[in-house]
Amino acid sequence: MERERLRREIKGRSHRICAARPLQRLQSAVSGRRPNHGTDEVESRRDGPKASPDLVPSSRPILRQRYRADKAAAIAVLGEVQIPDPERAFHKLPEQFSGGQRQRLMIAMALLTKPDLVIADEPTTALDVTIQAQILKLLKGLAKHRGVSVLLTTHDLGTAYEICVTRSR
Repeated sequence: MERERLRREIKGRSHRICAARPLQRLQSAVSGRRPNHGTDEVESRRDGPKASPDLVPSSRPILRQRYRADKAAAIAVLGEVQIPDPERAFHKLPEQFSGGQRQRLMIAMALLTKPDLVIADEPTTALDVTIQAQILKLLKGLAKHRGVSVLLTTHDLGTAYEICVTRSR
Protein backbone atom coordinates (compact mmCIF):
# COMPACT_ATOMS: atom_id res chain seq x y z
CA MET A 1 0.00 0.00 0.00
CA GLU A 2 2.86 2.35 0.81
CA ARG A 3 4.40 1.61 -2.59
CA GLU A 4 1.16 2.56 -4.37
CA ARG A 5 0.89 5.82 -2.42
CA LEU A 6 4.49 6.68 -3.28
CA ARG A 7 3.89 5.90 -6.95
CA ARG A 8 0.87 8.21 -7.04
CA GLU A 9 2.84 10.94 -5.27
CA ILE A 10 5.73 10.73 -7.75
CA LYS A 11 3.52 10.38 -10.81
CA GLY A 12 1.94 13.78 -10.98
CA ARG A 13 1.23 16.20 -13.75
CA SER A 14 4.93 17.04 -13.97
CA HIS A 15 5.74 13.97 -16.06
CA ARG A 16 4.11 11.41 -18.32
CA ILE A 17 5.23 8.06 -19.67
CA CYS A 18 5.12 6.85 -23.28
CA ALA A 19 5.23 3.14 -22.64
CA ALA A 20 6.44 0.39 -24.90
CA ARG A 21 3.76 -1.80 -26.53
CA PRO A 22 1.38 1.06 -27.39
CA LEU A 23 -1.48 -1.19 -28.56
CA GLN A 24 -1.80 -2.81 -25.14
CA ARG A 25 -1.70 0.58 -23.41
CA LEU A 26 -4.17 2.16 -25.82
CA GLN A 27 -6.63 -0.71 -25.47
CA SER A 28 -6.46 -0.27 -21.70
CA ALA A 29 -7.18 3.45 -22.05
CA VAL A 30 -10.17 2.87 -24.32
CA SER A 31 -11.73 0.10 -22.26
CA GLY A 32 -11.13 1.79 -18.91
CA ARG A 33 -9.40 -1.37 -17.71
CA ARG A 34 -5.76 -1.82 -16.93
CA PRO A 35 -3.67 -4.93 -16.66
CA ASN A 36 -2.70 -5.90 -13.14
CA HIS A 37 1.09 -6.01 -13.52
CA GLY A 38 2.59 -9.44 -12.96
CA THR A 39 -0.65 -11.34 -13.51
CA ASP A 40 -3.17 -11.93 -16.25
CA GLU A 41 -5.96 -10.46 -14.16
CA VAL A 42 -7.51 -7.17 -15.16
CA GLU A 43 -8.45 -4.46 -12.72
CA SER A 44 -11.21 -1.99 -13.59
CA ARG A 45 -10.74 1.75 -13.15
CA ARG A 46 -14.48 2.17 -13.07
CA ASP A 47 -15.01 0.32 -9.79
CA GLY A 48 -16.53 2.30 -6.97
CA PRO A 49 -19.55 4.55 -6.52
CA LYS A 50 -20.85 6.31 -9.58
CA ALA A 51 -22.61 9.64 -9.56
CA SER A 52 -25.61 9.76 -11.84
CA PRO A 53 -25.65 12.73 -14.24
CA ASP A 54 -29.37 13.06 -13.46
CA LEU A 55 -28.53 14.09 -9.89
CA VAL A 56 -27.08 17.40 -11.04
CA PRO A 57 -28.99 18.45 -14.17
CA SER A 58 -27.54 21.95 -14.14
CA SER A 59 -24.04 20.55 -14.73
CA ARG A 60 -24.84 19.05 -18.14
CA PRO A 61 -24.09 22.21 -20.20
CA ILE A 62 -20.82 22.64 -18.29
CA LEU A 63 -19.87 19.02 -18.95
CA ARG A 64 -20.69 19.40 -22.66
CA GLN A 65 -18.59 22.55 -22.85
CA ARG A 66 -15.70 20.81 -21.05
CA TYR A 67 -15.98 17.81 -23.41
CA ARG A 68 -15.80 20.11 -26.45
CA ALA A 69 -12.73 21.88 -25.05
CA ASP A 70 -11.01 18.58 -24.19
CA LYS A 71 -11.86 17.15 -27.60
CA ALA A 72 -10.48 20.23 -29.35
CA ALA A 73 -7.25 20.00 -27.31
CA ALA A 74 -6.91 16.28 -28.12
CA ILE A 75 -7.45 16.89 -31.84
CA ALA A 76 -4.87 19.71 -31.79
CA VAL A 77 -2.29 17.42 -30.16
CA LEU A 78 -3.07 14.66 -32.68
CA GLY A 79 -2.22 17.12 -35.43
CA GLU A 80 0.94 18.16 -33.60
CA VAL A 81 2.21 14.56 -33.53
CA GLN A 82 1.44 14.26 -37.25
CA ILE A 83 -1.55 11.91 -37.16
CA PRO A 84 -3.29 12.26 -40.55
CA ASP A 85 -6.83 13.70 -40.40
CA PRO A 86 -6.89 14.25 -36.61
CA GLU A 87 -10.65 14.87 -36.40
CA ARG A 88 -11.42 11.52 -37.97
CA ALA A 89 -8.63 9.79 -36.06
CA PHE A 90 -10.13 10.99 -32.77
CA HIS A 91 -13.01 8.55 -33.24
CA LYS A 92 -10.95 5.51 -34.31
CA LEU A 93 -10.09 2.50 -32.18
CA PRO A 94 -6.43 1.64 -31.42
CA GLU A 95 -6.55 -1.40 -33.71
CA GLN A 96 -7.24 0.87 -36.66
CA PHE A 97 -3.83 2.58 -36.42
CA SER A 98 -0.44 1.39 -37.64
CA GLY A 99 2.43 0.78 -35.21
CA GLY A 100 4.02 4.17 -35.84
CA GLN A 101 0.67 5.94 -35.46
CA ARG A 102 0.05 4.12 -32.18
CA GLN A 103 3.38 5.37 -30.87
CA ARG A 104 2.40 8.89 -31.97
CA LEU A 105 -0.87 8.46 -30.05
CA MET A 106 1.09 7.54 -26.92
CA ILE A 107 3.19 10.67 -27.34
CA ALA A 108 0.03 12.75 -27.85
CA MET A 109 -1.54 11.31 -24.70
CA ALA A 110 1.61 12.18 -22.78
CA LEU A 111 1.59 15.76 -24.08
CA LEU A 112 -2.07 16.48 -23.28
CA THR A 113 -1.34 17.43 -19.66
CA LYS A 114 1.59 19.68 -20.65
CA PRO A 115 4.20 17.85 -18.57
CA ASP A 116 7.73 19.04 -17.84
CA LEU A 117 9.15 15.59 -18.55
CA VAL A 118 8.14 12.85 -20.99
CA ILE A 119 9.59 9.42 -20.23
CA ALA A 120 9.84 7.52 -23.52
CA ASP A 121 10.18 3.82 -22.72
CA GLU A 122 11.47 2.04 -25.85
CA PRO A 123 9.52 4.34 -28.22
CA THR A 124 10.95 2.70 -31.35
CA THR A 125 10.51 -0.97 -30.42
CA ALA A 126 8.98 -3.07 -33.22
CA LEU A 127 9.02 -0.20 -35.71
CA ASP A 128 10.85 -0.24 -39.03
CA VAL A 129 13.90 1.99 -39.49
CA THR A 130 12.05 4.74 -41.38
CA ILE A 131 9.31 5.03 -38.77
CA GLN A 132 11.90 4.89 -35.96
CA ALA A 133 13.65 7.91 -37.47
CA GLN A 134 10.32 9.77 -37.76
CA ILE A 135 9.40 9.06 -34.12
CA LEU A 136 12.83 10.19 -32.89
CA LYS A 137 12.63 13.35 -35.01
CA LEU A 138 9.14 13.99 -33.62
CA LEU A 139 10.35 13.59 -30.01
CA LYS A 140 13.27 15.95 -30.61
CA GLY A 141 11.03 18.51 -32.30
CA LEU A 142 8.39 18.40 -29.58
CA ALA A 143 11.06 18.72 -26.90
CA LYS A 144 12.43 21.82 -28.57
CA HIS A 145 9.05 23.35 -29.52
CA ARG A 146 7.25 22.69 -26.23
CA GLY A 147 10.25 23.02 -23.91
CA VAL A 148 9.68 19.57 -22.46
CA SER A 149 12.48 17.26 -21.37
CA VAL A 150 12.59 13.72 -22.78
CA LEU A 151 14.03 10.79 -20.85
CA LEU A 152 14.64 7.98 -23.30
CA THR A 153 15.07 4.37 -22.21
CA THR A 154 16.43 2.09 -24.90
CA HIS A 155 18.79 -0.82 -25.45
CA ASP A 156 19.68 0.49 -28.92
CA LEU A 157 22.75 2.73 -28.83
CA GLY A 158 21.97 4.04 -32.33
CA THR A 159 18.61 5.29 -31.09
CA ALA A 160 20.22 6.93 -28.07
CA TYR A 161 22.84 8.58 -30.27
CA GLU A 162 20.22 9.84 -32.73
CA ILE A 163 18.13 11.54 -30.05
CA CYS A 164 21.04 12.93 -28.02
CA VAL A 165 23.43 14.25 -30.64
CA THR A 166 22.66 17.51 -32.37
CA ARG A 167 24.40 17.76 -35.68
CA SER A 168 25.59 21.19 -36.71
CA ARG A 169 25.26 21.98 -40.40
